[in-house]
Amino acid sequence: MNAIVLAAGVARRLAPLTDNTHKALLRLGDRPLLARMLDALAGAGIRRTVLVVGHCADQVRALAGERVGRMAVQYVHNPEYTRGSVLSLYAAREHLREPALVMDADVLFPRELLRRLLAAPAPSALLLDRGFADTGEEVKLYTRGDRVIASASLDPQEASTASGPPWAMAVVLASGLIAAAGVRRLVIAGRPG
Repeated sequence: MNAIVLAAGVARRLAPLTDNTHKALLRLGDRPLLARMLDALAGAGIRRTVLVVGHCADQVRALAGERVGRMAVQYVHNPEYTRGSVLSLYAAREHLREPALVMDADVLFPRELLRRLLAAPAPSALLLDRGFADTGEEVKLYTRGDRVIASASLDPQEASTASGPPWAMAVVLASGLIAAAGVRRLVIAGRPG
């Protein structure tokens, strides 16, 4: 199993803290968030992590290096990182040809949740938070039963009447070819945000 970590964005809402530092490099306690994430991925047996970089790419590369334990670290540069995270995932589309864990670089999570996601029997799985506080920042998925029927791109009012309350998405375990096709459709449709 591999991972793709989207670490390209600017994080304007955290300015001035992120004007010259990537948000995933901000310290939580004694360590940067990205260091915590990479250690968790390596500890869970991820073989290779691809970091999609853009803003402060040199800083991200300096922190992550080429290996974390036994896990190899590779990089993909997204020159269009200011246009949205879908373009970062699209930049890494070649790495979606096999199953991959897809994550944003700024997510703090307990390691147990990562273990549960990786143990999911389904070829595609999501970690969802039913009790999140909606700040407008979350990626929201709408469900009916155990099926995801819409994402935040659906009007929230319409989605709430059609399917009940949204859940916040934390990380995704994607079947590579399905994820790559979905990302390609969004890019072609001009919806990279």
